[in-house]
Amino acid sequence: MLAQMSLGPRSRPMALGDQEFVNEPAGDVKITFATEGDGPAVRVVLREPDTGSKRGERIDPATADEIEAHFVRHRATAPNRFRDQAPLPGGREVLRRMIEELRRDPPSEAGMSRQLDAEVRRSVSQFHATLDASGAVQLIYFKGGGARRL
Repeated sequence: MLAQMSLGPRSRPMALGDQEFVNEPAGDVKITFATEGDGPAVRVVLREPDTGSKRGERIDPATADEIEAHFVRHRATAPNRFRDQAPLPGGREVLRRMIEELRRDPPSEAGMSRQLDAEVRRSVSQFHATLDASGAVQLIYFKGGGARRL
């Protein structure tokens, strides 16, 4: 069996039981198949440490092909930095500046959308507690770009 997440690399999950598997090599994503009777799996549950559980119903091969074609088209039109998983030029400095602004009370709203400003203001005490406990920024590294990573 091979597993693949939205055009990501294919992997060969390791069996933990008849219906439960874990991704290799990290072992942090669990895949559980649910069956009804003796037939094939009717749904799957994917458990990831950062995002929790996601459930998916079985689909027919034609629908799967349509979904894959959509992702291929979407990826083809994505900016190069997302396709190449490269950081935004100057992003490290922007992030450092944003972290320092979050230390202020109240944080500066310059450069923030209204939605982001509202969210920051709702969470400002939590930001302050976390930043105070963490101390000065010593290292910033790029994990990946796109909807799921910052």
